Amino acid sequence: MPITHDDASTFRIGGAPSIFQENAQVGMTILLHPDIDRVGEVSVLGAYSENFTVQVNRLAPLFQSGHRGTYRPLNTRYLSRKSVTLTSEDGSGVVFDSEAGNLATVNGAPLNTRLFFGVADLQKGVRLLLGNAVLVLVHLIDTEQPTTSDMGLVGQSTAIRKVRANIAKVADLNVSVLLRGETGTGKELVASAIHEHSLRSERAYICVNMAAVPEGIAASELFGHRKGAFTGAHMDHKGYFQKADQGTLFLDEIGDTPTGIQPQLLRAVETGQIPIAGEKAPTRVDVRLVAATDADLEKAIDEGSFRQQLLQRLSGYQIVIPPLRERREDVGRLFAHFLKAECARASEGHKLSEPVPPQTPGLPAAVVEKFMQFDWPGNVRQLQNAVRQLVISNRGESHFRLDGMLQELLVRSGDATADNADASPIEPLPRSRDKSTISDDDIHGALCANGFNLSATAEALGVSRGWLNTRMDLSSRFRKPGDVTAAQIKELQQELGNDVDKMAQILEVTPRGLLLHMKRLGLRKDG
Repeated sequence: MPITHDDASTFRIGGAPSIFQENAQVGMTILLHPDIDRVGEVSVLGAYSENFTVQVNRLAPLFQSGHRGTYRPLNTRYLSRKSVTLTSEDGSGVVFDSEAGNLATVNGAPLNTRLFFGVADLQKGVRLLLGNAVLVLVHLIDTEQPTTSDMGLVGQSTAIRKVRANIAKVADLNVSVLLRGETGTGKELVASAIHEHSLRSERAYICVNMAAVPEGIAASELFGHRKGAFTGAHMDHKGYFQKADQGTLFLDEIGDTPTGIQPQLLRAVETGQIPIAGEKAPTRVDVRLVAATDADLEKAIDEGSFRQQLLQRLSGYQIVIPPLRERREDVGRLFAHFLKAECARASEGHKLSEPVPPQTPGLPAAVVEKFMQFDWPGNVRQLQNAVRQLVISNRGESHFRLDGMLQELLVRSGDATADNADASPIEPLPRSRDKSTISDDDIHGALCANGFNLSATAEALGVSRGWLNTRMDLSSRFRKPGDVTAAQIKELQQELGNDVDKMAQILEVTPRGLLLHMKRLGLRKDG
């Protein structure tokens, strides 16, 4: 928490922070600017361990655009020439001060006194809003990290640049890679980047969500079968390993691999040979494996639900994908990236242009700051979903406002919604419970208890069906019916016939959504 400069000495920490060592610099990253294309530009203010004083106003400091390689000030009419002054304190932190009359807030509070921010604050990042139009993040950066191509990953934080460096080190090697990170951090994008920069980039790239493969059909889905191999095998079926031959196979949610199939998967990884049902001898394939998980595989090994040998075989090289809360300077870049894409899709791009005074900007600073202060426990995917909600809910309006769903989401602390993997099954909640306290675990528990029926689940949670449906759309925790493949539906139909309710429970989707998806695929069997 910020404190006044007079009280700061009690809380100061000497020397540069150890995780940055001698490369630590204090910098500013633009999170919001009337010119949306300037979001992400960076200004290096000075070394953390040295004294410096920087004036922040319309004309200073200069920000570098990585795309253009040019330097320029903030330079917008919404800012005056009066300054916010940032002064380093001998490697202990930075003091924020403002000239009288200058409109500025720090972390949402008016800058009407001198404020001191220490190392912990700067590691997290301090938000400085100027003229209610320009938002910057003052934070620690490491200018010594090597720069590489973006590899399809948005951001320039130290954390994401290390991920790119790791991709470059392993992409052209024929070794398996295990990607580890929280849900929504972008593991699939990293897997795609590994393939695109590998020697197999011209070959097949097959993605499989292991959590979506029912145990009863896992062997057929992974390794394939011949016609007549078992009841219902009316034709040859190529498995994912065959489809990825000479290319890359990405096994997402590897921790959810059914235990019964793990020995066969281990043998496939070890020998490059797969057991095709209906064939006497195993078939050799040449597949580069990339796996990903947000699970604690070591704990799963202790509990007997995952094989240690399989983990060792998959871990030819491990890459950890950082959560969004550890790369806060990238939130603005990601927000702008998603906002431009969603506005273009919804024909709302005009809201991002700078208005002629005295019109209100189409993108108010208050809206952006709400996005920037949130911890995003669902990481990049949750941020993208929220931006889409923002754009669609404001179609046809003059500027962006937070609808009820986003207000409820963004007022909650990210720490309060952190992952709780050890939570017990959730009992139905009283109708009087505040919706802002309902977690994804609460919703998932209620869905399981009510057969994934939305109306019954909403009743159990004490919320409206519309609220529940929107909340599930915004979260990365819940599978969409459209994510279910035709092959998965066909296999379950052979076992369950027309029992859509049971199929929905196995697949963890809503029965009505699954039924509509089946009709679109021409797989609905009536009668």
